[in-house]
Amino acid sequence: MDWEGKVAAGGVICAATGTPLAPGSPCVSALAAVEAGRFERRDFSPDAWKAQDPERFLSWWRRIIPPPQAKAAKLDPAVLRQLYTDLRDREDPRQRALAYLCALALVRLKAFRLLRIERPGDGTSRMVVVERGSTNELTVLEPALSAADQQALLDDLMSVLSGT
Repeated sequence: MDWEGKVAAGGVICAATGTPLAPGSPCVSALAAVEAGRFERRDFSPDAWKAQDPERFLSWWRRIIPPPQAKAAKLDPAVLRQLYTDLRDREDPRQRALAYLCALALVRLKAFRLLRIERPGDGTSRMVVVERGSTNELTVLEPALSAADQQALLDDLMSVLSGT
């Protein structure tokens, strides 16, 4: 069954009492059929769950309310493509690494299609991509980065994309 768009998410409010469910607190989540082909997750405090009839639900499970998370930044393919174009031929290794990260994001967003990974035997690796709607192959050298460099690079990209 295709579940996309058919399960409405619950909230951080107890479905029975209307009281907020605090991050880190236990709760019981249950899947209810609300109309033909549509489902809803309902969250209950442990005390409120005791008054529920589990047979009314398709499924139920215990969980911990997660902490609120910052919304993920939306990646704009046009901005990433421009960054990639501007940085791909630079001499600075960090800027070229940022171009590589943009190319990876463009593959993820399906603006680029990954054709193959090449490992010529000299210890390097490169990906060959093509922009959607084009036949022009682009070769992107994979930078050799430490974990700290990777995190710094990701921070740089997010800073550029968020305008901070």
